[in-house]
Amino acid sequence: MKTVLTAVLAFLAIGAVLIHHSSGTPDNQVQNELPILGEASDFVLIDSKEQTFRFSELAEDIKVVNFFYANCPAICPVIHSRMRDIHNQFASDNTVQFVSISIDPSRDTPEELEEYAAKFRKNENSWHFLTGEQEDINQIMEDIFHLGSGELPDEHSTRLVLVDNQNQIRGYYQGLEDDSVKELGMHIARIRVR
Repeated sequence: MKTVLTAVLAFLAIGAVLIHHSSGTPDNQVQNELPILGEASDFVLIDSKEQTFRFSELAEDIKVVNFFYANCPAICPVIHSRMRDIHNQFASDNTVQFVSISIDPSRDTPEELEEYAAKFRKNENSWHFLTGEQEDINQIMEDIFHLGSGELPDEHSTRLVLVDNQNQIRGYYQGLEDDSVKELGMHIARIRVR
């Protein structure tokens, strides 16, 4: 009798599991959804090749955006080294784009940015170093990406912003923390497969 009861209970448990998995999205997939934190609207700047860059040209791509300045003595090179690791991870996929915007345009000319970019990027078609007018850059940083600024250029955000292929902001990551940057890489991979 015990054997029959055990078999029936096991059969019912297996049936419940099968019904749960066939009835919709698995729980872990729901929990792994990234939040939508806002929309990244279009902007226009100048790239390191002195060409006009429109953010909307990357509308169907996943984007990682950060703010920096080329003369930054320590913080920016560390962040860009970590970004380089993520960039290399997706270097063969031009649907993952990186956008680094200078907050010190008076010194960061296109020529200066080109020299700085050469230290980090593997594929210049998927990592854009940008400059422009200070007022425009401040507006992009604060109004589009919601990153406050202190006394620029020294006090600037060290966060990386993940924007999906529908221009929705999906996450902010601390560029000075290895674990946070690794999480960014995992989130990029998660968005890519959808």
